[in-house]
Amino acid sequence: MAEIRLFFAVCLLFLCSFPAFAAEVKSELTESSVRFSIQFEKGYSDVNVIKLDKSYIISFQTAEEVVYSEEFWDSPVSQAYIHSEGDRKKLIVDFATAADEPKIETAEKSVVASFSFAPSPEAPSAVGTGAYVRMITGLGFVIVVILVIYWFTRRMLSRRVLSELPGSGRLLGKVDLEIRKSLFFYELGDAVYIFGVTDMSVNLIEKVTDEAEVNRIKSGFARKGEFGSYLNFFAKGSDVKTDIEASRNIIRERLKSIKKR
Repeated sequence: MAEIRLFFAVCLLFLCSFPAFAAEVKSELTESSVRFSIQFEKGYSDVNVIKLDKSYIISFQTAEEVVYSEEFWDSPVSQAYIHSEGDRKKLIVDFATAADEPKIETAEKSVVASFSFAPSPEAPSAVGTGAYVRMITGLGFVIVVILVIYWFTRRMLSRRVLSELPGSGRLLGKVDLEIRKSLFFYELGDAVYIFGVTDMSVNLIEKVTDEAEVNRIKSGFARKGEFGSYLNFFAKGSDVKTDIEASRNIIRERLKSIKKR
């Protein structure tokens, strides 16, 4: 008799070592929906859906053990988990934003809850035809501004160098040879200095010390602001023709000396 009791006790212990029936929960997340599938070993009953603000509760009755908890990142779904109150189980799904009411599909041993929501808006691409056009336009504008500032600075610098030389001198005037190339005549003491000025440099071309040539240059600029215009200023009168020819000879000689250098 004792042996029989021992046999039944061993059988009971063996049976208790097997796990109780348990349901399994699986999730499937896409860009526009999330799907929860609950598979039961025996079955379930009394399925209900409750909405709470940004959460949904799918409750059902089952004697099976149901354990599930999952968090979702970078998704409209925040988390989902199972809460048990005896045989009453609740699948609670929390959303970051509002979601549509779930679609419930029931079978003999399964419950499927599908939620749909709007996909996360994609950030507009920063690279495109419009972006390239704006970038090229902006770059061109910056280059133009830099060139204008450079040209203005060079021009003002050349004028300032010639007009602010130390001593008691003064700028008499200039003669334009060609575009952005000019001769500046600067009086300092008893001499007239001729400077060649371009966009890139300022060079001393000649120093005129002959008294007659100095007086002729000064006389021309005194009558007319520009020495080139001074030549046209003497277009009248027979006595002036001699001065015109002399002035032209001076310029020819200076230009020859520039070429030789």
